[in-house]
Amino acid sequence: MTRQTFIKELSDGLKKMGTSDIEEIIKDYEIHFDNEIEKGKTEEEISRELGKINDILLDFQIEKPSTEVIKRMSIYSVVLSDIIIYLGMLSLYLVNLSIIILSLGSFLLGIYFLLSMNYLEFIPIMEPVFGQLLGFMFISLAALSFGTTAILFRFLNTLMKKLSRWHKVVLKGVINREVISFNQSKLIKQITLWSGIIVTVLIIVTYIIGVNIAENPQFWHEWNWFE
Repeated sequence: MTRQTFIKELSDGLKKMGTSDIEEIIKDYEIHFDNEIEKGKTEEEISRELGKINDILLDFQIEKPSTEVIKRMSIYSVVLSDIIIYLGMLSLYLVNLSIIILSLGSFLLGIYFLLSMNYLEFIPIMEPVFGQLLGFMFISLAALSFGTTAILFRFLNTLMKKLSRWHKVVLKGVINREVISFNQSKLIKQITLWSGIIVTVLIIVTYIIGVNIAENPQFWHEWNWFE
């Protein structure tokens, strides 16, 4: 079999099989013919050494099932990762909901102390100055909780969008190295930062004032809070 006949039959067979990278495969055989001819062999001798076309085509049939296996593995990977990721994100949303409740509770408690209310029996009556500071502290804690909630919620939404894009590319065998990043409002950042600082300062100041008023480092015992 001549070189031209061998290459044509091989090319036709690969096309019928739907083999990918046909041009590269044919190029490899062309190079092999060139090298062997330089060694003094004839085209017929090279064709015989390479073997029958049908036997050669069998070697390339493994491409199709292997591609299907890879695709199935990609699907399984997506499903498994989705289960883990969505369970984790559900936990984060529940944490976010808990923070929202904490924020609302802290705000209401802050108002309660600022207005010197005494309607709730399970909350002890505070000294006037101490109660005012405590009220500001809880309102600051509410602002801190609100800022944390906003940041976490924005992050979760961004993560969902990134996950959706990842689904579109992973089954195509494309490696996605996109870094998860998100832009947050400067106002939210400032609220979170300053409310955190204020909460920390007020905790320290409130404790110092409580100690000075009660003249006892454990002033909550002096005022019978837990009795």
